Amino acid sequence: MKKLLLPALLLVTALGSWAFYPKTAEPQGYMMVIGRIAGNGFSAKNSISTIMPDGQMQTQELDAKTGSVSKLTGSFDQLHQAELKKLNELRQVGWRVVNSTQMTAGAAIETTYLLDK
Repeated sequence: MKKLLLPALLLVTALGSWAFYPKTAEPQGYMMVIGRIAGNGFSAKNSISTIMPDGQMQTQELDAKTGSVSKLTGSFDQLHQAELKKLNELRQVGWRVVNSTQMTAGAAIETTYLLDK
């Protein structure tokens, strides 16, 4: 019985100390996702930019079709679908939207989503 008691106590002590083992730090702060459509009647540019908590920025260019109202509407729909896809991807890893704003300046429309973890 004494032979089993010492290894059992050592095992319980080792498992108990593992709870205090330092864990990897998760990114802290805010993240931004910016959806932007810019252009005039016959040329436009859609993009989605993601700004990480450490300041790194990734930009994804999207095809923009212009020339008629239906093509322009399709470009808006495509941009919003890409924004939603990006926000859902980030939600799956723990980010959540805390604020969104929309700004119009000339021929540019920009939607900014602020995310928190």
